[in-house]
Amino acid sequence: MEIKQMVYFKEIVKQGSFVRAATSLALTQPALSLQISKLEKELKQKLFIRGAREITLTDKGRIFLEHSESILENINRCLGDMRSNLSVLSGNFRITTGGTILLWLMKQILKPLIQNYPNLSISLQEGDATKTLISLESGSADVGFLTGPVKSNKLTVREFLVDRILPVLNKNHPLAKMTKVSSKDLETENFIFYHSESAIRRLIEKKWKKETLGVLPKPIMELESVESLRSAIELGLGFGFLSEAHITEKMFVIPISSWYTERILYICRRKNADKRILDFEQLLISLKYQSNLGDGF
Repeated sequence: MEIKQMVYFKEIVKQGSFVRAATSLALTQPALSLQISKLEKELKQKLFIRGAREITLTDKGRIFLEHSESILENINRCLGDMRSNLSVLSGNFRITTGGTILLWLMKQILKPLIQNYPNLSISLQEGDATKTLISLESGSADVGFLTGPVKSNKLTVREFLVDRILPVLNKNHPLAKMTKVSSKDLETENFIFYHSESAIRRLIEKKWKKETLGVLPKPIMELESVESLRSAIELGLGFGFLSEAHITEKMFVIPISSWYTERILYICRRKNADKRILDFEQLLISLKYQSNLGDGF
Protein backbone atom coordinates (compact mmCIF):
# COMPACT_ATOMS: atom_id res chain seq x y z
CA MET A 1 0.00 0.00 0.00
CA GLU A 2 1.32 3.44 -0.95
CA ILE A 3 0.65 6.86 0.52
CA LYS A 4 -0.46 8.21 -2.85
CA GLN A 5 -3.16 5.53 -3.04
CA MET A 6 -4.68 6.86 0.20
CA VAL A 7 -4.56 10.37 -1.24
CA TYR A 8 -6.21 9.25 -4.48
CA PHE A 9 -8.88 7.33 -2.56
CA LYS A 10 -9.63 10.35 -0.37
CA GLU A 11 -9.88 12.67 -3.39
CA ILE A 12 -12.33 10.33 -5.15
CA VAL A 13 -14.51 10.39 -2.03
CA LYS A 14 -14.29 14.19 -1.90
CA GLN A 15 -15.10 14.68 -5.60
CA GLY A 16 -17.66 11.89 -5.81
CA SER A 17 -16.32 10.86 -9.20
CA PHE A 18 -13.24 9.23 -10.72
CA VAL A 19 -13.32 11.75 -13.57
CA ARG A 20 -13.41 14.82 -11.32
CA ALA A 21 -10.80 13.32 -8.97
CA ALA A 22 -8.45 12.59 -11.88
CA THR A 23 -8.77 16.20 -13.04
CA SER A 24 -8.14 17.52 -9.53
CA LEU A 25 -5.07 15.29 -9.10
CA ALA A 26 -3.71 16.09 -12.58
CA LEU A 27 -3.87 12.38 -13.49
CA THR A 28 -5.44 10.50 -16.34
CA GLN A 29 -8.54 8.51 -15.41
CA PRO A 30 -6.92 5.19 -16.48
CA ALA A 31 -3.92 5.86 -14.22
CA LEU A 32 -6.20 6.70 -11.28
CA SER A 33 -8.40 3.64 -11.85
CA LEU A 34 -5.35 1.39 -12.00
CA GLN A 35 -4.11 2.63 -8.63
CA ILE A 36 -7.48 2.09 -6.94
CA SER A 37 -7.79 -1.35 -8.51
CA LYS A 38 -4.33 -2.21 -7.20
CA LEU A 39 -5.29 -0.95 -3.72
CA GLU A 40 -8.53 -2.95 -3.66
CA LYS A 41 -6.65 -6.06 -4.77
CA GLU A 42 -4.10 -5.65 -1.99
CA LEU A 43 -6.80 -5.04 0.63
CA LYS A 44 -8.94 -7.87 -0.81
CA GLN A 45 -11.93 -5.55 -0.43
CA LYS A 46 -14.09 -3.42 -2.70
CA LEU A 47 -13.96 0.20 -1.54
CA PHE A 48 -16.48 1.75 -3.92
CA ILE A 49 -19.89 0.93 -5.35
CA ARG A 50 -19.76 2.34 -8.87
CA GLY A 51 -23.13 3.58 -10.06
CA ALA A 52 -24.12 5.03 -13.43
CA ARG A 53 -23.86 8.63 -12.21
CA GLU A 54 -22.16 8.49 -8.84
CA ILE A 55 -20.01 6.36 -6.60
CA THR A 56 -20.56 5.49 -2.95
CA LEU A 57 -18.38 3.89 -0.32
CA THR A 58 -18.80 0.31 0.75
CA ASP A 59 -18.78 -0.49 4.47
CA LYS A 60 -15.10 -1.42 4.19
CA GLY A 61 -14.52 1.77 2.21
CA ARG A 62 -15.84 3.87 5.08
CA ILE A 63 -13.53 2.07 7.52
CA PHE A 64 -10.56 2.62 5.18
CA LEU A 65 -11.42 6.32 4.83
CA GLU A 66 -11.32 6.80 8.60
CA HIS A 67 -7.94 5.11 8.94
CA SER A 68 -6.38 6.78 5.89
CA GLU A 69 -7.40 10.27 7.07
CA SER A 70 -5.71 9.63 10.41
CA ILE A 71 -2.55 8.28 8.75
CA LEU A 72 -2.28 11.20 6.30
CA GLU A 73 -2.75 13.73 9.09
CA ASN A 74 0.11 12.18 11.09
CA ILE A 75 2.39 12.06 8.04
CA ASN A 76 1.70 15.72 7.27
CA ARG A 77 2.58 16.66 10.83
CA CYS A 78 5.80 14.64 10.65
CA LEU A 79 6.85 16.16 7.32
CA GLY A 80 6.31 19.67 8.65
CA ASP A 81 8.62 18.95 11.58
CA MET A 82 11.30 17.39 9.36
CA ARG A 83 11.32 20.15 6.72
CA SER A 84 11.59 22.96 9.24
CA ASN A 85 15.33 22.32 9.58
CA LEU A 86 15.91 22.34 5.81
CA SER A 87 14.46 25.76 5.00
CA VAL A 88 17.87 27.48 5.24
CA LEU A 89 19.37 25.50 2.32
CA SER A 90 20.77 27.72 -0.44
CA GLY A 91 22.95 27.61 -3.53
CA ASN A 92 23.05 25.43 -6.63
CA PHE A 93 22.51 21.66 -6.66
CA ARG A 94 23.10 19.33 -9.61
CA ILE A 95 20.56 16.55 -10.32
CA THR A 96 21.08 13.82 -12.92
CA THR A 97 18.51 11.28 -14.15
CA GLY A 98 16.83 9.77 -17.19
CA GLY A 99 13.98 11.26 -19.19
CA THR A 100 11.14 9.24 -17.68
CA ILE A 101 11.66 10.32 -14.09
CA LEU A 102 12.80 13.81 -15.13
CA LEU A 103 9.31 14.69 -16.38
CA TRP A 104 7.81 13.47 -13.10
CA LEU A 105 10.44 15.34 -11.07
CA MET A 106 9.80 18.63 -12.81
CA LYS A 107 6.10 18.48 -12.09
CA GLN A 108 5.98 16.87 -8.63
CA ILE A 109 9.26 17.92 -7.01
CA LEU A 110 11.09 20.73 -8.82
CA LYS A 111 8.10 23.04 -9.26
CA PRO A 112 7.26 23.18 -5.51
CA LEU A 113 10.98 23.22 -4.72
CA ILE A 114 11.52 26.37 -6.78
CA GLN A 115 8.34 27.98 -5.46
CA ASN A 116 9.06 27.33 -1.79
CA TYR A 117 12.87 27.50 -1.59
CA PRO A 118 13.86 30.68 -3.46
CA ASN A 119 17.48 30.47 -2.27
CA LEU A 120 18.00 27.23 -4.22
CA SER A 121 18.81 26.77 -7.91
CA ILE A 122 18.90 23.48 -9.78
CA SER A 123 21.09 22.24 -12.63
CA LEU A 124 19.56 19.28 -14.48
CA GLN A 125 21.58 16.68 -16.34
CA GLU A 126 19.49 14.31 -18.47
CA GLY A 127 21.02 11.05 -19.64
CA ASP A 128 20.62 7.29 -19.78
CA ALA A 129 21.48 5.01 -16.85
CA THR A 130 25.17 4.76 -17.78
CA LYS A 131 25.64 8.52 -18.05
CA THR A 132 23.74 9.09 -14.80
CA LEU A 133 25.93 6.59 -12.93
CA ILE A 134 29.15 8.12 -14.31
CA SER A 135 28.04 11.64 -13.34
CA LEU A 136 27.30 10.55 -9.78
CA GLU A 137 30.50 8.57 -9.28
CA SER A 138 32.67 11.32 -10.75
CA GLY A 139 31.06 13.99 -8.56
CA SER A 140 29.79 16.05 -11.52
CA ALA A 141 26.28 15.62 -10.08
CA ASP A 142 25.20 15.90 -6.44
CA VAL A 143 22.10 13.70 -6.49
CA GLY A 144 20.76 11.29 -9.10
CA PHE A 145 17.97 8.82 -9.75
CA LEU A 146 18.60 5.33 -11.10
CA THR A 147 16.63 2.16 -11.67
CA GLY A 148 17.80 -0.68 -9.46
CA PRO A 149 19.79 -2.66 -8.89
CA VAL A 150 22.50 0.00 -8.60
CA LYS A 151 25.96 -1.55 -8.48
CA SER A 152 28.49 0.96 -7.18
CA ASN A 153 30.71 0.99 -4.10
CA LYS A 154 30.99 4.77 -4.38
CA LEU A 155 27.31 5.58 -3.90
CA THR A 156 24.71 5.56 -1.16
CA VAL A 157 21.45 4.24 -2.59
CA ARG A 158 17.95 4.69 -1.10
CA GLU A 159 14.58 3.58 -2.46
CA PHE A 160 12.66 6.58 -3.75
CA LEU A 161 9.74 5.56 -5.95
CA VAL A 162 7.96 2.47 -7.28
CA ASP A 163 7.06 2.91 -10.95
CA ARG A 164 4.78 0.69 -13.05
CA ILE A 165 5.59 0.13 -16.72
CA LEU A 166 2.47 -0.74 -18.73
CA PRO A 167 1.74 -1.72 -22.36
CA VAL A 168 -0.38 0.90 -24.11
CA LEU A 169 -1.80 1.84 -27.50
CA ASN A 170 -4.03 4.53 -28.95
CA LYS A 171 -7.50 4.53 -27.34
CA ASN A 172 -9.18 4.50 -30.78
CA HIS A 173 -7.48 1.26 -31.81
CA PRO A 174 -9.91 -1.66 -32.37
CA LEU A 175 -8.22 -3.63 -29.58
CA ALA A 176 -9.21 -0.89 -27.10
CA LYS A 177 -12.83 -1.94 -27.54
CA MET A 178 -12.10 -5.51 -26.46
CA THR A 179 -12.54 -6.59 -22.83
CA LYS A 180 -9.88 -9.28 -23.21
CA VAL A 181 -6.66 -9.00 -25.20
CA SER A 182 -4.00 -11.67 -25.64
CA SER A 183 -0.40 -11.46 -26.81
CA LYS A 184 -1.52 -13.19 -30.03
CA ASP A 185 -3.79 -10.23 -30.80
CA LEU A 186 -0.71 -7.99 -30.91
CA GLU A 187 1.45 -10.16 -33.16
CA THR A 188 0.55 -8.15 -36.27
CA GLU A 189 0.66 -4.74 -34.57
CA ASN A 190 3.57 -2.31 -34.87
CA PHE A 191 5.80 -2.29 -31.79
CA ILE A 192 7.58 0.90 -30.71
CA PHE A 193 10.44 0.62 -28.23
CA TYR A 194 13.15 2.63 -26.50
CA HIS A 195 16.78 2.60 -27.65
CA SER A 196 19.13 -0.16 -26.49
CA GLU A 197 20.62 1.84 -23.56
CA SER A 198 17.22 2.67 -22.06
CA ALA A 199 16.62 1.43 -18.51
CA ILE A 200 12.98 0.63 -19.35
CA ARG A 201 14.01 -1.38 -22.40
CA ARG A 202 16.51 -3.42 -20.39
CA LEU A 203 13.86 -4.02 -17.72
CA ILE A 204 11.29 -5.28 -20.25
CA GLU A 205 13.84 -7.50 -22.01
CA LYS A 206 14.94 -8.98 -18.67
CA LYS A 207 11.31 -9.71 -17.70
CA TRP A 208 10.62 -11.45 -21.02
CA LYS A 209 13.71 -13.63 -20.63
CA LYS A 210 13.14 -14.46 -16.96
CA GLU A 211 9.42 -15.19 -17.17
CA THR A 212 9.51 -16.91 -20.58
CA LEU A 213 6.78 -14.72 -22.04
CA GLY A 214 7.67 -15.71 -25.58
CA VAL A 215 9.48 -13.65 -28.16
CA LEU A 216 9.47 -9.89 -27.62
CA PRO A 217 8.24 -8.23 -30.83
CA LYS A 218 10.84 -6.65 -33.07
CA PRO A 219 10.39 -2.87 -32.92
CA ILE A 220 9.66 -0.92 -36.06
CA MET A 221 11.00 2.20 -34.32
CA GLU A 222 13.55 2.75 -31.54
CA LEU A 223 13.15 6.13 -29.88
CA GLU A 224 15.40 8.15 -27.59
CA SER A 225 12.91 9.92 -25.35
CA VAL A 226 9.70 9.27 -23.46
CA GLU A 227 8.12 12.27 -25.22
CA SER A 228 8.80 10.70 -28.65
CA LEU A 229 7.40 7.33 -27.61
CA ARG A 230 4.34 8.91 -26.04
CA SER A 231 3.66 10.98 -29.16
CA ALA A 232 4.07 7.97 -31.46
CA ILE A 233 1.53 5.97 -29.45
CA GLU A 234 -0.91 8.89 -29.30
CA LEU A 235 -0.65 9.17 -33.10
CA GLY A 236 -1.59 5.51 -33.45
CA LEU A 237 1.73 4.39 -34.92
CA GLY A 238 1.87 1.29 -32.74
CA PHE A 239 1.94 -0.03 -29.18
CA GLY A 240 4.70 0.29 -26.61
CA PHE A 241 5.55 0.44 -22.92
CA LEU A 242 5.23 3.59 -20.82
CA SER A 243 5.67 4.54 -17.20
CA GLU A 244 2.28 4.85 -15.54
CA ALA A 245 3.06 8.50 -14.79
CA HIS A 246 3.10 9.30 -18.53
CA ILE A 247 -0.04 7.54 -19.71
CA THR A 248 -2.51 10.04 -21.18
CA GLU A 249 -6.23 10.14 -21.90
CA LYS A 250 -5.44 9.32 -25.54
CA MET A 251 -4.13 5.88 -24.57
CA PHE A 252 -5.56 2.49 -23.71
CA VAL A 253 -3.77 0.25 -21.20
CA ILE A 254 -3.56 -3.20 -22.77
CA PRO A 255 -5.10 -5.63 -20.24
CA ILE A 256 -2.37 -8.29 -20.24
CA SER A 257 -1.35 -8.37 -16.58
CA SER A 258 1.65 -10.64 -17.21
CA TRP A 259 3.17 -7.79 -19.23
CA TYR A 260 2.90 -5.28 -16.37
CA THR A 261 6.24 -4.49 -14.78
CA GLU A 262 7.30 -2.64 -11.65
CA ARG A 263 10.67 -1.04 -11.10
CA ILE A 264 12.17 0.70 -8.12
CA LEU A 265 13.77 4.08 -8.68
CA TYR A 266 16.55 4.95 -6.24
CA ILE A 267 17.88 8.29 -5.10
CA CYS A 268 21.68 8.16 -5.11
CA ARG A 269 24.64 10.28 -3.97
CA ARG A 270 28.34 9.81 -3.27
CA LYS A 271 29.15 8.18 0.06
CA ASN A 272 31.54 10.99 1.00
CA ALA A 273 29.02 13.77 0.25
CA ASP A 274 29.08 16.75 2.61
CA LYS A 275 26.22 17.72 4.93
CA ARG A 276 24.86 20.25 2.45
CA ILE A 277 24.17 17.50 -0.10
CA LEU A 278 22.80 15.17 2.58
CA ASP A 279 20.32 17.85 3.58
CA PHE A 280 19.34 18.41 -0.07
CA GLU A 281 18.76 14.69 -0.51
CA GLN A 282 16.53 14.66 2.57
CA LEU A 283 14.60 17.65 1.24
CA LEU A 284 13.89 15.84 -2.05
CA ILE A 285 12.65 12.79 -0.16
CA SER A 286 10.35 14.90 2.01
CA LEU A 287 8.99 16.70 -1.07
CA LYS A 288 8.30 13.34 -2.70
CA TYR A 289 6.15 12.33 0.25
CA GLN A 290 4.48 15.74 0.18
CA SER A 291 3.62 15.35 -3.49
CA ASN A 292 2.03 11.99 -2.68
CA LEU A 293 -0.06 13.70 -0.01
CA GLY A 294 -1.25 16.17 -2.61
CA ASP A 295 -1.94 19.11 -0.33
CA GLY A 296 -0.46 21.62 -2.79
CA PHE A 297 2.10 23.05 -0.33
